[in-house]
Amino acid sequence: MYKLKDFSTPFTLYDFFGYFLPGFFFLILFIIEYDAGDIMNFYVTNPIQPYSLQCFTEDFTKVLKFEYLNNFIQGADGSFSFLPFLVFIILLYLAGHINASVSSFLLEKLIVEKMIGYPSKILINKSQLKHSRLKRFFFGPFLQPLDIGFIEDFEKIIEKRFGKNLSISNYFWLCFTDISRYAPIGYKRVIHFLNLYGFARNVSMCFFAYIGFRIIILNWVLGSNLNSYNYLILVMYFVAGIIMFYNYLKLFGRQCKELYFHFYSIHTPNLINSENSAYSFTYGSEK
Repeated sequence: MYKLKDFSTPFTLYDFFGYFLPGFFFLILFIIEYDAGDIMNFYVTNPIQPYSLQCFTEDFTKVLKFEYLNNFIQGADGSFSFLPFLVFIILLYLAGHINASVSSFLLEKLIVEKMIGYPSKILINKSQLKHSRLKRFFFGPFLQPLDIGFIEDFEKIIEKRFGKNLSISNYFWLCFTDISRYAPIGYKRVIHFLNLYGFARNVSMCFFAYIGFRIIILNWVLGSNLNSYNYLILVMYFVAGIIMFYNYLKLFGRQCKELYFHFYSIHTPNLINSENSAYSFTYGSEK
C-alpha cells in the first residue's frame, strides 16, 4: 500500500543552499574585488611609510572579515537585527535562483547543447562523430563515447524494456525512471552528481556574471572605474570560472555514466530472469 510520502519529493539541504550559496558567493566576489582592488592600488601608488604595512594589513583584514557586510545586518547600536538579516537571506536566495536560470540558459543550452552536446547523447552514440580540431582541443575528454560493445548491449536492453523506434534523446529519462523505481542506491548517486554538477555550473556562472556586472554596470554605466588591480582580480575570476566550468562538464558526464551503468547492471539476465525479479520481461530469448 503506497503512502503519500512515497509520491512526494523531500526537501533537501541542496534545495536551499544550492541556491543561497551561489547568491552569497556573488556578493563575496564583489566585496573582495571592489574593496581589495582599491586598497591594493592605494598602498602601491602612495609612498611606503613605516606604518603602511600595518595599515594595509588592517584594511585588508576588514575586507576578509566582511565588516561592511556586518554593518548592514546590524542595528545602529551594533546589536543583531533580525529583519535586515532575513531580507539579506531572501535576497541572496532569489539571486541564486536568477543565477541558476541564467547559467542553465547560457552555459547549458547555448554552450553545452549547441557547441558540445549533452553527455547523455555523446556517451551512447555509435557513429563516432568527427569533431573539429579546435573542438577536440578544448573539449576532447568530454566527446568520447562509451565502448561500442556496451552501447550495443545497452540498446538491446532499451529495446526490450521500452520498445523499438525510440529516439536517443529519450534514453536518459527512460533510464532515470527505471533507476528511481528499482535502484534506490543508484538513484541517490545520480541525484548526488546532479546536485554537484548543478552547483559547479552555478558557481562558474557567478564568476562570469560578476565580470560582466563589474565592467558593464559598475564601470561603464555607474562610472566606478577599474584600476590595474581590479583587472588582475577579474582575470583571476575568469580563470576560476573556466576551471569550474570544466568541473561542471566532468560531473555532468559522470552523472550520465552513473545512470547508464546502473540501468545496465540491474538489467543483467541473471537478475531479470530470477524468481524474485521485479521485472515482467526477459532479456534475450523469450521463455
